[in-house]
Amino acid sequence: MREAVVIARARHEKTLDQQLVAYVTLVAQIDASALREHLSSRLPDYMVPSAFVVLDALPLTPNGKLDRRALPDPQWQSLDEYVAPRNALEATLAQCFASVLGLERVSVFDNFFALGGHSLLAVQLTAHIDAKLGQNISIRELFKAPSVAELADHLNTTPSDMEFDTILPMRAPGEGAPLFCIHPVGGLAWSYAGLAQSIEGNRPIYAVQTPALQQPDYDPATIAEMASDYIARIRSIQPEGPYRLLGWSFGGLVAYEMATQLQTLGETIDQLVLLDSRLPDGHQTHEVDECTLMTAAFPNMSDELTIALRDMQTTSERVDALRANRLIPAYITDRHVMTLIDATQRNMHLQATFAPKRFGGDIVYFTATRSEEPGKPRHVAEWRDRVDGSIVNVDVDCAHADMCQPSSLAKIGTHLASLNVFEESKVAND
Repeated sequence: MREAVVIARARHEKTLDQQLVAYVTLVAQIDASALREHLSSRLPDYMVPSAFVVLDALPLTPNGKLDRRALPDPQWQSLDEYVAPRNALEATLAQCFASVLGLERVSVFDNFFALGGHSLLAVQLTAHIDAKLGQNISIRELFKAPSVAELADHLNTTPSDMEFDTILPMRAPGEGAPLFCIHPVGGLAWSYAGLAQSIEGNRPIYAVQTPALQQPDYDPATIAEMASDYIARIRSIQPEGPYRLLGWSFGGLVAYEMATQLQTLGETIDQLVLLDSRLPDGHQTHEVDECTLMTAAFPNMSDELTIALRDMQTTSERVDALRANRLIPAYITDRHVMTLIDATQRNMHLQATFAPKRFGGDIVYFTATRSEEPGKPRHVAEWRDRVDGSIVNVDVDCAHADMCQPSSLAKIGTHLASLNVFEESKVAND
C-alpha cells in the first residue's frame, strides 16, 4: 500500500449513519477482502473500514491538500461472506435490512449494527418489517437477534412490553462485569444501540431506561431517589461491584449519583463515564412546550420535522408525524408517547434541582466540542471541584445532541479501549 486515507461517509443521503471508508493507492494488486482481513487481525471491528476504494492517486486541491469532494462514492458491501436467503421469510427480511441500510444486498448472517445500524435505523427497520410482514418487531428483539437468520428464528415470538423493561440487555450474556448505560432525559435508552459494536470484546452491556413505561405511577422526587431505585435494579444483574456506569447528558447525572450512593454502600466504582453531562446552572425550569419535549424525548428528530410539529395543532397529529417519519415503531402507542413526554418534563425539573455530592474516584468525560461556547469555561471543568480522583477528558467533534450517533460512538469506543476503561486498573490523569 502506497497511500491511504480513511474518512466517515454516509451510506446514502437519506440515512444519518456514518461508516468508515478507506481510499488507498497500491504498490501491488490486492483485493478489498484481503485488506479487510489484514486490518481485522490488528484492529477492533469498529475501527475496520466498511468499504475500500482503490485509486490510482489520491485527489488533491491546488494547494496540495486532500480534495475530499473529489473522492468517489464507495460500493457498499456486506462485512462478511455473503450467504443468500434460504427461504421466503429470510428473503423479505434481507430486503428490509438492505433497504434501510442503503445496501444492494445483505447476508443472512450480517449483524445489523455492525453494518451501521443505530437507534433511528432500527426504528425504520421495524417499520419496514411491519409494512412487509404485518409483524411488530421490538427494538429489544432486534438487539437479541440482529441478523436476518436470527430474526427469522424469533419472528414467531409474540411481541410484549419487554422492550420497555427498565433493564434492557444490549449485549448479554458475556464475560466480565457489565457496563450499565443510563438513559438520557427522554427516558428511552435506545440511543446506546450502537455502543455494543463500538466497544471491543464481549463484556455485557445493559441499558437502563425509565420505569414509567411499565409503572404509570413512577414519579421520583429527586435524581437521588431515581438513582437509588436504579441501583436496586442493576443489583439484580450484578449483586456487588466493582461497577461500571455510563450516561449521556441527563443520564450522566444519574450515573454520577448512582456512583456516589454505591460508594456510600461500600461498593467500588471501577469506571464512571460521562458523555457531555453538564451540571445545572442553578436556574429553575419553567413549563416547556410539547414540541420541545418531543424533540428532547426523540433526539434523532430532524430540524425540518421539529419545525413541522410546531405548525400542528394536536398531540395526535404530532404523534402521527413521528410514526410517518419512522422515529417511533408502530407498537409505541399514543399513551407511550405521552408517558415519555411527561418523563422528559419531570427529568428536566430533576436535572435543574440536582445537587451533586463528592465522588471519591475517577471520571472519563467526553466533550461534544461543537456545543462548547467560545470564551466560556469548558463544561468538563465544572466537575473538577466535585471529584477527588482524576478526570480524563476526550474531545468528540460533534454537537451535544449527536453524542450517540454512530461516528461519535465509534470514537468513544476507541478511546475507552485505548484508556483501558474496561480493565480493572485505574485511569491515570490525562
